Amino acid sequence: LLQHPRAVAVGEVGLDLFFRPGYHDTPLEVQQRSLRIMLELAREHDRPVVIHDRDAHSLVLDAIRDVPGSRGVMHCFTGDAEFARQCVDAGFFVSFSGIVTFRNAAEIQAAARSVADGAFVVETDAPFLTPVPYRGSVNLPERVAVTAAAVARLREAPEDHIRATTTAAARRLFNLADR
Repeated sequence: LLQHPRAVAVGEVGLDLFFRPGYHDTPLEVQQRSLRIMLELAREHDRPVVIHDRDAHSLVLDAIRDVPGSRGVMHCFTGDAEFARQCVDAGFFVSFSGIVTFRNAAEIQAAARSVADGAFVVETDAPFLTPVPYRGSVNLPERVAVTAAAVARLREAPEDHIRATTTAAARRLFNLADR
């Protein structure tokens, strides 16, 4: 599948330590082994990896560092500014979702202020993580504009600048031609 011209990335793959009965029962060792295999596969095919990281920041960074040459994006970033810096230093983009608009997301908002232009993107994670003021309803792809506007406000930057830099970053990340 990775040889298909429309295959631009491997993932979403990663580690999820948010355990609750019925949510998922995959042991950590199995998740770690699977992540390593996917990182190696992506590297072999020169593709970025879309990383899922739920409550596993240091373990995800360890996995990435254990596979030199890994690159990709931290999907629905939930860390702080220091973790964002570590991700970028490890060759990964940071992706801000609707979470950046939530009142209780001060650490993620600080990360959104700190990541350099060109090292982050925005996303919807539709149908989840709907940004304020639409919270409580199904998220739609068009609401990525709300997230981009929130990041622009946090960075005290023009919205068109954020749209342009995140679009360019996404094209670079996924090796997409201008459209």
